[in-house]
Amino acid sequence: MTDRRFYVRASSGRLSDLLQDAPETIDVQADLEQHFSDVSALEMAGPDDISFVGGDAKYKEMAERSRAGLFIVSAKSANWLAPGASFIICPNPIRLFNHIVGKFYPDLASGFVGRFDQTHNISPSAKIDPTAEIAPSAIIGDHVEVGAGTKIGPLVTIGHGTQIGRDCLIYSHVSIAYALIGNRVQISNGARIGVDGFGLIEGKKHEKVFHLGRVILQDDVEIGANSTMDRGTYGDTVIGEGSKIDNLVHIAHNTQVGRHVRIAGMSGIAGSAIIEDYATLGGGVGLGNGAHIGAHAIVGGRSVVLGKVPEHEIYSGYPARPLKEWQRQKAFIAQLFKKSLKDKNRG
Repeated sequence: MTDRRFYVRASSGRLSDLLQDAPETIDVQADLEQHFSDVSALEMAGPDDISFVGGDAKYKEMAERSRAGLFIVSAKSANWLAPGASFIICPNPIRLFNHIVGKFYPDLASGFVGRFDQTHNISPSAKIDPTAEIAPSAIIGDHVEVGAGTKIGPLVTIGHGTQIGRDCLIYSHVSIAYALIGNRVQISNGARIGVDGFGLIEGKKHEKVFHLGRVILQDDVEIGANSTMDRGTYGDTVIGEGSKIDNLVHIAHNTQVGRHVRIAGMSGIAGSAIIEDYATLGGGVGLGNGAHIGAHAIVGGRSVVLGKVPEHEIYSGYPARPLKEWQRQKAFIAQLFKKSLKDKNRG
């Protein structure tokens, strides 16, 4: 279910209207007169929702269990649905699904940037605790909530519907949107929270994927200067309690960061990555799409993880592998290099 604090949905839509001007060649195995109320991810969908099934095998089990009222599928993924399910077959399910998202949420399709009062830097509908401190140049959108003792610095922009808890510190030039923020959270200068992810549908002209998710920062999280966090596509991007994010870190859409995780500067986390409790990433670490870091694991600086790091393990290198294995490989390569130099000098 899409969070109504952030996204304004059009009224329920008849399927035939939602499919008008569809960008794909489609085979409809559903009632065109049926009305649907929303779009949703497979695992959260109900009978009045439309969802899509990607071609990756990871969607198979989710599709079988999903309660969605209508599925957008490919010829391959149509075989994963439960008997009796309503569906539409098309070559590129995400493209058609994105088209339907735009029908339900026209604000996104028109480039909506938020709701702010035209005459006040703090919207009259915002709920600001009397003990909170807000710099005169900060801009606070409609229906924002700010808790007791929180301090918001100059030139900060807080988008409509955002909730910020107690005793938080939001330093200058920060922008926050589509976010729920806990207590005692610190966000350093220039950080960007809740921006669109880098979701693109490939084609002659790459099409932007509409984002309907949020960013959730739990209690005692710290975000470093000029770090960026994408909101989720259809779910949420979550940073767990007590986690510390250094400067110039990018965290992409739908990433799940556990509790008390440490991520050093210049690291880049791709979409849908999972980082479990108490894991540590050194400076400049890169995580590929869907990478998984186990609890208490450590990834050495400048390493790149494309798969999974088991819990309590130390990995390093490109691609990352167990530390001792990586050290042996480095030593072996160094020996080969020395040997080649000796052979060359003999020649």
